[in-house]
Amino acid sequence: MKFLNCPGLERVTELLSGLITGTGVVNGKVEAYSEKPIKSDRKLAKSLEKKYTQEITKGLITRKGSGSFGSLYEPNNRKTLIKLISTMNHSFPEYNFSTVRDHHFNKENNLSKVQNAINITLNSCVDDYYPDMAEVVWSEIDDVINLEDCQVYSYIPGLSEEDPFSQLGVVWSMNYFFINTRLKRVIYFTTQCISFNSEMINEQEFEEQNKWFQMENSWNQNENLNNSNYNNNNKIVEEDEMLFNFQF
Repeated sequence: MKFLNCPGLERVTELLSGLITGTGVVNGKVEAYSEKPIKSDRKLAKSLEKKYTQEITKGLITRKGSGSFGSLYEPNNRKTLIKLISTMNHSFPEYNFSTVRDHHFNKENNLSKVQNAINITLNSCVDDYYPDMAEVVWSEIDDVINLEDCQVYSYIPGLSEEDPFSQLGVVWSMNYFFINTRLKRVIYFTTQCISFNSEMINEQEFEEQNKWFQMENSWNQNENLNNSNYNNNNKIVEEDEMLFNFQF
């Protein structure tokens, strides 16, 4: 997996960093990866393939499968699972997700429901700062991945020490993967809320971010005001022209 530099997604990640809510501080990121494997991906795939093959030999994995990926007996299903694990390893290099199993993921068959769930969360976090954030987020994601052509998976935290979303102090988290096999790209959307009492919080960081959002909101309000004044001035000019034409 190769990280893709996408200015629009970098902007979204900035917006998702250090948000202050009633229960804690929200930090998130939206990253795009190419499916082209690098050395660490090949090593991970080889290791996991060996483990899954052994489980198939022992009868622990059978042809029957009804999970999010279908049966891991099928190579393509194992490939998808390994792809998601590899993505998480790249996004959180300080953790190792190689022990994550297929039941830790859900296949989301309704894109609108996924978008709505994320929108509700974002609105509760940033509505006072950036009321149009959801629209911006989906526009930037769609430009990179073409959402209508994607398979979507969500991740359920494994409640282990190897899982950053199950650490003490994490109030909630959400993790979604958008896979476009035609473009050979994956977008990883991850967000978590950390309790104010947690040692994981960098107080200076989220205070600076909060000031940035206040400035952003002020800029948006001024822009709306300028647009309103512009429209009002145009209206006055149009009325004067009508009056002039009538008098003539």
